[in-house]
Amino acid sequence: MPSVARDDGTDFAVYTYRELLNAKSASLLRQEIQLLQQDNGDFARFFPQPDGDYEAVFAKERGFLLGETVWEHFDQPDDLIYCEALPNGRDAILVVVRAGQVYLDAELPIINLPDEFASLVAGENQYNIYVHGDVPLAEEASDDAFAFDEENVKSFTLLEEPAFASITAYEEYELLPVSEAIAELNLGKGKLPFYIAAVIAAVAVGYLVYDVMKPAPAPTPTVAVKRKAAPPTQVYAAYKSALQTPSPSKILVELAMNAQQMHTIPGWEPKTMSFDGSKYLVNLKSFGGSTDILLAWVKDTHANLQVEGNSASITIPSKISNRVAPTKIYNERDLVSMLYDRMKQIIPTGGVSLGVATPKKSFVEVPLTISYSDISTDILMLFAQELQGLPIVLQTFNTSINDGLLHGSFTILILGAKSNGTD
Repeated sequence: MPSVARDDGTDFAVYTYRELLNAKSASLLRQEIQLLQQDNGDFARFFPQPDGDYEAVFAKERGFLLGETVWEHFDQPDDLIYCEALPNGRDAILVVVRAGQVYLDAELPIINLPDEFASLVAGENQYNIYVHGDVPLAEEASDDAFAFDEENVKSFTLLEEPAFASITAYEEYELLPVSEAIAELNLGKGKLPFYIAAVIAAVAVGYLVYDVMKPAPAPTPTVAVKRKAAPPTQVYAAYKSALQTPSPSKILVELAMNAQQMHTIPGWEPKTMSFDGSKYLVNLKSFGGSTDILLAWVKDTHANLQVEGNSASITIPSKISNRVAPTKIYNERDLVSMLYDRMKQIIPTGGVSLGVATPKKSFVEVPLTISYSDISTDILMLFAQELQGLPIVLQTFNTSINDGLLHGSFTILILGAKSNGTD
């Protein structure tokens, strides 16, 4: 997570990840602890909200929160735009607060600022605007400057002196290690057991991720199904080749991680996600975000970005390596029965369907499709755990995303020895 350093050595975090945590939902908090900390950094701060929830702010480096610090400096207006040119003459600090919540805290090239301002005109916000230095924002529009409509401006102030050099770095806005940030919350006795349970659950989910993602010498099912030793011939070459592919369990974990990461992009939200065997394609929709934010987000990754209007797509290569060749083959009928029962335990009402078995030269291939609606990424983790180490291949994965919940399906191919009635 980037930061802006002041001449006195004080670091201020920008492009922080922010999300409301529902104090009544153990599932949501479990996701935030396990996924948000892993994807967005080990430093955080939690701010209580009037409805009893908490705003969580995560970063990968320790420092002071620029957005909150600037907001405090200007007496916490409901809507704020603060823009100050930095001494290098190329970049500027931009902080935007909407309805009392930090919407954007960033260091951006000055040439890109008009696009950022244009993305803020939607809505009924009346901004207190503070500007310093040669930035393209003025009370009246010109060829060189952007101006907001009068109904969006409560006040406009040209600062004679830079504010960044003098803003007070308040202790309550300093990012802390996550464990310390949680400990600083003044939780009542009624909430304490909930948070203890949430932390225990987070540790359990964290172990699940480790357990699924750790390297394994060979895919050995931990279930009581009949097995046959593969003969020392090339009869089972196709079976071995089919399973020398990335583990579906690890792919599902990677999918869950990527789905969560997409929610860290300010002003953008993921709408659909798919996997083609080697990479993930995520389609996003803007709700005030700009192309510059996307470019900054993908700069340090191997992702590819395409933008068209208010829509964008990000292609992310998978980092999962191939499995080693199996040394055993299991009875197809037993595998199908066992996997069907496992999936039904997670999705009890409908959602699990078997396809027609396809005979191969040395084995049978049976498709199993799992359909789901309104599930969290935690459920993907449960699927990953139940599929771990089994002779299966992920054939398709497609999902839509709405308010952080997943709707879609994936299909696995179960590979096993043909049942002949004597096994």
